[in-house]
Amino acid sequence: MRKILLKRKRYRKPIRTFLILFFILLNLPVLSLAGNVRAERVKKNNSEVIMSDLTFNYDQRLFSDEDVINYLEKNDIRDKEFTYDGANYKLSHLLFILRDQYSISPTVSVTMLELMFNLVSEKPELTDKDINEFTTLMIELSTDFYQHLYGDNKKDNSNSASYALREIFSKQSKIKNKLSKFTEKYSELFGEIVSTDELIQTQELRTLSTTNFMIPWKYGETWTMTSGPHNISGRESDGRPYSAIDVQPSGFTGCTPNIITNRWAAAAAGGTTSLEWSTNSYFLKIDHGNGLQTVYGHLANNIGPGHSVNTGDLLGNPSCLGGTATGVHIHFGVKQNNQWVDIAGTKLSGWEVLEYGWRSGAFYKNGVTTTTLTSDNDGYSVPLGNNNHIFAINRMDAGSNSTAVHILNRDSNFQDFILQTGTALPQLGSANDWVLLEGDYNGDGYSDIFAISKDDVGSNSTAIHVLDGSTNYQSFLTQTGTPLGRKGTDNRWKYAVGDHNNDGWLDVYAINRQDIGSNSTAVHILNGATNFQTFLTRTGTVLGQTGTNFGWEFTVGDYNNDNHPDLYAIAKNDPGSNSAAIYILDGNYNFQRFLRIAGSALPQLGFANDFSFQTGDYNEDGKIDLYAIAKEDLGSNSTAVHILDRNSNYYSFLLQTGTVLHRTGTDFTWQFGV
Repeated sequence: MRKILLKRKRYRKPIRTFLILFFILLNLPVLSLAGNVRAERVKKNNSEVIMSDLTFNYDQRLFSDEDVINYLEKNDIRDKEFTYDGANYKLSHLLFILRDQYSISPTVSVTMLELMFNLVSEKPELTDKDINEFTTLMIELSTDFYQHLYGDNKKDNSNSASYALREIFSKQSKIKNKLSKFTEKYSELFGEIVSTDELIQTQELRTLSTTNFMIPWKYGETWTMTSGPHNISGRESDGRPYSAIDVQPSGFTGCTPNIITNRWAAAAAGGTTSLEWSTNSYFLKIDHGNGLQTVYGHLANNIGPGHSVNTGDLLGNPSCLGGTATGVHIHFGVKQNNQWVDIAGTKLSGWEVLEYGWRSGAFYKNGVTTTTLTSDNDGYSVPLGNNNHIFAINRMDAGSNSTAVHILNRDSNFQDFILQTGTALPQLGSANDWVLLEGDYNGDGYSDIFAISKDDVGSNSTAIHVLDGSTNYQSFLTQTGTPLGRKGTDNRWKYAVGDHNNDGWLDVYAINRQDIGSNSTAVHILNGATNFQTFLTRTGTVLGQTGTNFGWEFTVGDYNNDNHPDLYAIAKNDPGSNSAAIYILDGNYNFQRFLRIAGSALPQLGFANDFSFQTGDYNEDGKIDLYAIAKEDLGSNSTAVHILDRNSNYYSFLLQTGTVLHRTGTDFTWQFGV
């Protein structure tokens, strides 16, 4: 009521007093209604607030599935089935979709239906055309809401719900200039629109997503972020919020099988389950209280609605069901008060979700960036020793001011990283005085990094520093000199790691290409079980001296599956085969005989320091494939990988591809492992 109506003058003439009182009584209903509306249209930054965001998104007066269905029945509104976007939906289901996917409270949707078609007051028989017109308008309303909420340049200073309502009522012909009528009908149907204490500030709402959840998959399982932050529609043109990430069990690609029944999504926090828009049984939602919700999409065999769950409880299996999917995964999203919020900044077991752009992101914690995590007590990433990822080690990383580790993801054919981190090792320069290798030194399931100092002054020997993979290379498992003397900075000595005697400890192979005593390429194996203080063998081999240039490269792998690592010697310029030839020395015979002497599918590769050779089982068939890593691939303008297939005895390729890693030069700055 305006103050002027509360101030009365003393009128001497009774007729004047009578007329004034009559006027007031006559207009009381109108003024009361107008007063309600005006009371809710509070000012915020000199712009009128028509409706709070909380009311727009999360009006509890009509919100749950049960409430909506009961409301339609109570008001004799037929819950008829309509065809929309090629599918059939009941009216109630469309209200659920607008609520859950587009963040529009059923109170807003019902009011709009009343304004457009007199749904509540006259109960007409709506047509498919009517429903399509209504739904299209409501989706546009949601788009306006989120564009204002996340837009860099807001067109006005009011809240997003008020902006969206003003926009839709200014441009849609059927409801144009009927905003005041909408607010009146809303008040008639559901009571006052908003009270000032319900006004939720945009920034407050958007920062609530930083709650620390648990990693949303089963304890002990390793999953990879296959798609970074993106919106619920999956269309970049729809804009923000980027409320979800896609995560996939490591080792699986594509949609065969359609469901992975031996992998499990798990509750990121405790709460009560429901279905996210009830027509889709593959999207499960957990209400954690205080309006906070997490959503798990493409979830097959899920526990369904109405269950109370604790953090870590199993929810269902990842699948390709319930929407568009190019690979088995779960779509993990966050909501606050039924409003999708940017997932960037959310923490999963302490790992912060990073956003680099549309569908591009990673996890970050304590200086470590990765896309692959194992759910354990600490949420550490787990680059396992037998998973055939490529380890690219940069001895001169400027960003971390250290020796950095970059792990290229085998599951994406090396098109993204699962880990990028500085380490406890300082920058090591680019001279030929350090060798960096990868392997699980202590058998704990984590790939460790062997940093071998060929010319260590402090110990006056070849020294070995092993970075602990379980701490993401932030600490050492051992740092020690060895009985192997200093070996200088030329190319005469090569190194590899393998478990020569099958005792569960990785040993270090020191390969002398120009051994004078044996007049051959000799092998010295330092025993991992004694912290590299003794030798397992020191022997010449059947392979002659191989010089000091870059014409030969060496690695180890179990070629014949006899549980004894064999020595691979790659002659990069073999004239007999006119290719890069592969000589394999039998580890079970102490390298005194060949298992293979033959060419390969690789051409001759020259004498530059531009290739690295490693072994690994790329296709997981139980046989050792050979990775030829081209550090300076001109065709792809990247570090490229060529994987030779053991099944063809290395005469064909399993994969030839450029990678996400840039060209890495011909000096010793970058070194590689698998």
